[in-house]
Amino acid sequence: MDSDDVSVPNRFELQLKTVVNNPQLAIVGGQIDEFTGEVNHITGKRLVPTGQEDIYQFVKWRSPFNHPSVMLNKKAILDVGNYQANGKLEDYFLWYKVIIKKYPVLNLSEVAPILVFGT
Repeated sequence: MDSDDVSVPNRFELQLKTVVNNPQLAIVGGQIDEFTGEVNHITGKRLVPTGQEDIYQFVKWRSPFNHPSVMLNKKAILDVGNYQANGKLEDYFLWYKVIIKKYPVLNLSEVAPILVFGT
């Protein structure tokens, strides 16, 4: 998260409950509202697929996770080689490696975002 991003009040509760109930998950992300200036001035949404197969397909065209929203399973991330410090697309490459290894992944499908992202 950046300094101007704001987690919704129940974000961590939702994600932690999901992780505790599904410890095999490598990545748990969610939806984001974007704002400009004031946090209540929503200017857009960053919607990502929620189901595993949809995420596996979506990665072919763009990042299937909103990076500031993710919780990561450390064991899975280390297993795929962690972040590669190549200076370009580190997040996308990490998601790709996790998906290639067929780790279970998920984006929460709650209608409300789990994060408000400053642009």
